Amino acid sequence: MKHIKYLTFLALSILGIAVLSGKAYAATDDEVTTLYNKGVATQKIDSSQYSLSDFKEFVQEAETNLGVQSGNSKISVESFLELDNYGAMPDGSSPYSKSSTSSNIYRAPMLRASSSRKTTFTNKIQKGDILIIGGTFGHAAIATTNKYVLEMPGGGNIVNWLWTQLKDNNSQKTKTHWIDYWSKKAGKNKIQIWRPKDKAMREKVANYADYRFWSSTHSLTKNRHINYQIIQGTSGFNPNYCSRMVWQSFYHGSGNKNVIQTSTAGLTYIFPCALVNTFTSKYRPYKVGTY
Repeated sequence: MKHIKYLTFLALSILGIAVLSGKAYAATDDEVTTLYNKGVATQKIDSSQYSLSDFKEFVQEAETNLGVQSGNSKISVESFLELDNYGAMPDGSSPYSKSSTSSNIYRAPMLRASSSRKTTFTNKIQKGDILIIGGTFGHAAIATTNKYVLEMPGGGNIVNWLWTQLKDNNSQKTKTHWIDYWSKKAGKNKIQIWRPKDKAMREKVANYADYRFWSSTHSLTKNRHINYQIIQGTSGFNPNYCSRMVWQSFYHGSGNKNVIQTSTAGLTYIFPCALVNTFTSKYRPYKVGTY
């Protein structure tokens, strides 16, 4: 973790950048199967909802975007997978909407376009909910009211994500606008609602997120202007990135309740699909729905 090349790799992992500093390393089928079994053994992967074939597809995407070789030593995607929940959604399911057998998941991409399904999913979103998008490029956001969703969407020139920043990137959308936008942008990647236990706590956190990352007066007009950048550590509010902002909202906004595991304050990066893993068991979010 302290080695500069490894830190760079982790940052690039989040960004999904392919670094052409040598021949890309491709894991063998046996290595991928071993990684899959490790994910199952550590209960990050639910084999009934996340098939080996989907895992292989995710690893291939990760290798295309992240797998690099520096000099004569390969930088394995294994460390990335461990930090990114093995590519699985927080419930251990596939990051893709196309292959799950769960009745709570809209399997066929064409069903995602159904206005009734979209409306049903959107209406489930409540204040304090965490919205998570799967896939190599994962994303996370928080509902600050029963109507609005707050996020750091990134986008633009990827170079800015690491070094020069994306200026004034914090964004607020109605939940209808949010799901319309991300259901198209996410493609085959799954979108889920996760609801932390304790309604009073999550509403308090939502108020904090609105105050800290949108408006100090709780106005619809933004007066907090936060730049987007993938940075190490969990302290400091500006610059920020999607899942780190959500994590900070619960870490700082929950008061003296033991909502977030204190050890996670020492993490180098917070990955979207691993967000749920940072909660204590008492307050661990539960899945509300999948789109």
